[in-house]
Amino acid sequence: MYMYVVINQQGKYYKSGKHSKWRDTISEATFYTTSGPAQAQARWWVTHFPEHGIPDVLEIPLDEDKATYVDISKSIIEGLTKLRYELSTHPNKHLTPANSDGIITIDALLESIRHRYSNILK
Repeated sequence: MYMYVVINQQGKYYKSGKHSKWRDTISEATFYTTSGPAQAQARWWVTHFPEHGIPDVLEIPLDEDKATYVDISKSIIEGLTKLRYELSTHPNKHLTPANSDGIITIDALLESIRHRYSNILK
């Protein structure tokens, strides 16, 4: 698997967006998951601004063996805490409240989702 980045003759990396421009560091670059869009971007620059030279496309290999998991436990806890608060303070949202111990069970969450989105989940 590879990621692709467009780099110009001055060694700057392309950043797409509303105010697209060339950036100094690769961390600010737009990363493409296939080579086609990166090649198209390089072609665009050549056809519209040939005086700036021909940009290159860097192919960056991704090694799954070096991948690490991101610890999202804090985010999950914050989300569940917010949901528990909403369940306990907004009964008119048609969500199943927490059980008598104040703990939201998986079954309660699933039932809440089914009930709240019953018109969509038909």
